[in-house]
Amino acid sequence: MRETAWQELSRKWPVLLGAFLGLAGGVSSIAYYSQGLFVGPLTQTFGWSREQMSLVTLAGGMLLAILSPFVGTLVDRFGVVRPLLVSFCAMIVGYLVLSRIGGSFALFLLVQLLLIGVGSATGPVSFTRIVSENFVAARGFALGATLAGGGVMAIIAPPIIASLIAQNSWREGYLAVAALVLVCSTLSLALLVPRLRSSVSVPTATKAEESTDAHYRTPDLSSPFLWRLAFTFLLVALGVGGFTFHMVPMLTDAGMDLSSAAQIQSLIGVALLVGRLGAGALMDRIFAPYIAASAVLLAALGLAIIALFGVAAAAPGALLIGLALGAEGDVIGYLTARYFGLAVYGRIYGILYGIFAFGLGLSPLVISRLQAMANSYDTALWFSCAILLIAAVSLLTLPSFPEKAK
Repeated sequence: MRETAWQELSRKWPVLLGAFLGLAGGVSSIAYYSQGLFVGPLTQTFGWSREQMSLVTLAGGMLLAILSPFVGTLVDRFGVVRPLLVSFCAMIVGYLVLSRIGGSFALFLLVQLLLIGVGSATGPVSFTRIVSENFVAARGFALGATLAGGGVMAIIAPPIIASLIAQNSWREGYLAVAALVLVCSTLSLALLVPRLRSSVSVPTATKAEESTDAHYRTPDLSSPFLWRLAFTFLLVALGVGGFTFHMVPMLTDAGMDLSSAAQIQSLIGVALLVGRLGAGALMDRIFAPYIAASAVLLAALGLAIIALFGVAAAAPGALLIGLALGAEGDVIGYLTARYFGLAVYGRIYGILYGIFAFGLGLSPLVISRLQAMANSYDTALWFSCAILLIAAVSLLTLPSFPEKAK
């Protein structure tokens, strides 16, 4: 007899909490949402350009895109414990090195890429795999709650780091990031390691539904359906990802102080948290692509508001951008499990998330180039609105899920 959602959550809450904390301290959360805070201080200190700083995000996104399928295959085959241990240690060491970096941009880029590359197992590929293995009835909510770790970190980290940068320097900011990763990873592994040490293969409970819950028995990498999903998530990432990076520079360009801009930036984290929890719960009840399309349309509305009314409308715009990012994070994992099943979950999720991460990395550079060409962010805002509308149409026309065995 299958457990109810409440029974699953009551029995397996330590796994959910461990995944939540781990993702909060991982490469896709604190590493991503803290980057924009260092743009101004580092360009002022070393004379680097914003395009150079955007290149770091692009290169990191490309590296995640390349490595995510391999990380997914690795955790499918060998489990997640050892990759997580290595990756968290790499992140901590990387941020300690960044706190002592000199004026060489090449060295700064190299350290960032090593941090992201070796730390890539701390991203959603590992933690959504853990959740999808352990939850069935409450899978949507559990995925949302896990990915909400990124939203919580996006709320907590910017004000703390911005305050340390303002009162001391950007070097203390990187030390704060290292400390946050250390705390989150220690608590996460303490909860997960005893429960996952022997977990390598797909559990019996989920194997029972595999043949009916999968759109494809094996990952067909030439499938138009797979690449349609990938292209859709790429458009979403291009549309909203760059403004998590450029929100603070856009606001400070308009005369807002760094502390106030960081508070607006933190609104993205608040909305991301709401979006992930809300979308996750709704996906257990409503066709998931409809939830995703609604969130994408809200993000387009938020960007249009900023384009029409300026930075005075940055707060509602940031909230709507965060909602979209939160919902899309849930949808990638949920659609992977529902269309492709769990036996190849890590590999397929790695492909889709990797392309999404590539889009998140490319978006700041595209927006930076458009801003430089137009000497304002208006063109970039309208460009993002347009591609989000295309993504919404694609999501609204996805096929229904395969029928589960009753």
